[in-house]
Amino acid sequence: MRRLLILAVLALLCLPLYSQEKSYLQVNAESGIAIYINDQFVAETSSELNGLLIDDLSPGVYKIKVEKPGFASREEKITLKKGEVIIFNVNLTVPDVSISEYGNKVDCSLKLKTGTLLIQSVPVDITIKIPWLKLTTTKSDDSWMADDLAVGVYAISFHWSGETLVDTVFIKQNKKTHLMVNFLEMKIYYPDRKDVYYSTETTPVKKKEPPVDALALTFTDSRDGKTYKQVKIGEQVWMTENLNYDAESESWCYANDASNCAKYGRLYNWGTAMKVCPPGWHLPTDDEWKTLEMHYGMEQKDADNLYWRGTDQGTKLKKNDDGDFCGLLGGRRDTSGDYGYLDTYGYYWSATDYKETHAWYRLLYSGNLLVYRFRTDNNACYNVRCLRD
Repeated sequence: MRRLLILAVLALLCLPLYSQEKSYLQVNAESGIAIYINDQFVAETSSELNGLLIDDLSPGVYKIKVEKPGFASREEKITLKKGEVIIFNVNLTVPDVSISEYGNKVDCSLKLKTGTLLIQSVPVDITIKIPWLKLTTTKSDDSWMADDLAVGVYAISFHWSGETLVDTVFIKQNKKTHLMVNFLEMKIYYPDRKDVYYSTETTPVKKKEPPVDALALTFTDSRDGKTYKQVKIGEQVWMTENLNYDAESESWCYANDASNCAKYGRLYNWGTAMKVCPPGWHLPTDDEWKTLEMHYGMEQKDADNLYWRGTDQGTKLKKNDDGDFCGLLGGRRDTSGDYGYLDTYGYYWSATDYKETHAWYRLLYSGNLLVYRFRTDNNACYNVRCLRD
């Protein structure tokens, strides 16, 4: 007994010595910020953890990079010593760097990438609507300008005397996008690009190709008898509905409401998503998603990029007519079991993993024309759209 007591005491004495050999990096940030160490992706911050704790670093010098969609990336060099804890605060507005009493404390700001939108019009008093910004305003002067507008693509509409003009504007970093809205001619001009204008004149609609073939507009899942629509898009055959196969404890209806399963399909973690498609179908890979996006006009270089990509492929994927992909905005179930974003965001798994604990996914947003590509924790629960083998 005495020998066991001595061993226990020695173990307790050695524990602090062991912990002092390790170094820790505590990243305090809102969720959705990507963390890179020496240019290698580590993980995204999460709201459940109030950031991210990295506890397996050896003493040394590291380059820390943080990224968030719509913001300029930021890099800092830090030096980790044995047993030291460095607190890395990521703020969206505070640019200060300070040293605290408890290791090094680095405050890192992500500066929003912005541009300017200038609108002139004939007549002057038109109503401007930008749905993504939830903005509706009546222009009363010769020109209307929005400074510090986040870089991105915006749908915008103009209204006057019962008439409407619509367009899509591209806001570039540190650039001014100039539009001239002319209701007398029913056109939108770009004064800085004399050859480009928008007109409300209609153009012939290209007839769609028949989906798949005349005998296979639907298929039936032999496991539960549910019937799904399918469509041929390019050389691929996709389901046009989200999968609604009950994987028992490994799938969920949004907010535990069965009516949401019937409309939006079920939410699956990545491990279940990999094996849940019906026989003859599979979860599409990241490259197969790119093939779909490029069929709708996305360029290869954009398809390979991260975050919001393309031009209007998100709008095309959300179209809900016969022969379309019919992307649904089914929300998500996060890693803590909370539900969110129904009818606002549509999250879709790919079959391509990233560093074993994460996988690539696609995101559609009600207020965005683009398609979002990134990776997330395998324990998140997203929708599944199956592709025919």
